[in-house]
Amino acid sequence: MAGKRVTLRDVAREAGVHFTTVSLALRNSPQLPEATRKRIREAAAALGYRPDPHLSALSAYRQAIRPPGFQATLAWVTNHPTRDGWQSASQFREYHAGARERAEDLGYTLEELWLRAPRMTPARAGQILRAKNITGLLMAPQPAPDMNIDLDWSRFCAVTFGYGLRQPKLPTVSNHQYHSGLRAVSELHELGYRRIGLMLSPDHDAVIDHQYTGAYYGEMQRRNPDNQIPVLFLPETDDRSRQKSTFTEWIKRHRPDALLTMPYYDIHALAAAAGRRIPNDLGIALLNLIGDMKNGEFAGMAEPSREVGAAAVDHLVSMINHDHRGIPATQNLILVESVWMSGKSARRQKI
Repeated sequence: MAGKRVTLRDVAREAGVHFTTVSLALRNSPQLPEATRKRIREAAAALGYRPDPHLSALSAYRQAIRPPGFQATLAWVTNHPTRDGWQSASQFREYHAGARERAEDLGYTLEELWLRAPRMTPARAGQILRAKNITGLLMAPQPAPDMNIDLDWSRFCAVTFGYGLRQPKLPTVSNHQYHSGLRAVSELHELGYRRIGLMLSPDHDAVIDHQYTGAYYGEMQRRNPDNQIPVLFLPETDDRSRQKSTFTEWIKRHRPDALLTMPYYDIHALAAAAGRRIPNDLGIALLNLIGDMKNGEFAGMAEPSREVGAAAVDHLVSMINHDHRGIPATQNLILVESVWMSGKSARRQKI
């Protein structure tokens, strides 16, 4: 076939099938048995078939304007100690909602698989997925840092959320937390705050791969090196009285005029215990405003959580269409930016 573009019809003649069957196989359609898809892909590779980029663009356009039919099922794979444990974080629920909506737009359904169900093993999970002809896996955010999941990854296309899954190294979709930290420090500095502190749960800091702390220390060192304050790592699991005493001691010792933190703390109660009024004595900005928290009460970084879920599905479907199964040689990161939102908890300072 040298000197001539190899077409779908050429591959069809070689494989002894109709050219529409070749098209389905090269898109890894679950309508065909896996053995058939493999045989046709091997025939295409032997002939040196390469998609025509102009025809691919036209096909993509036609798919975009055509009402989607059912394509296949994707799995939302959870790994928390309880079946519904992943729903305890509102941003995880938003990831799932965005993923489900995007999947439906593309003609897919989303089905949950809990890896810690009674009598569940990696082999059993693989059997369930294969029995349901599911090749696309959305690995939901992990419950702790440094998690490992043992599946026969060569059978699946998979995308994970965040940094909690250490092994295997799958394509990862996340909010761009490092940029959020940089932007939040910058915005508070522009408002006139100088002694800006950071309070995080140590477990959360670990599961997001220290993105916020790295950004905080780097930006404070650049902007205000004489006002560096050590991060307050305050465990979410501490009882309220211990949290209040630890927070109060840190406030009195380091005297921050503003604080970057997360919505999992009762910041009003902590500030009151330390004798600080918000925003009169202490400006507050949250690093992860989500859902109904974007109402103007708090300043901070608004995470587009549904867009994170949608981006994960877009990447996963692309992997399925190109039959990119297994653990990739190079791990891709897809980062979705947050935006700064002004709020009553942080106001311009008189300098």
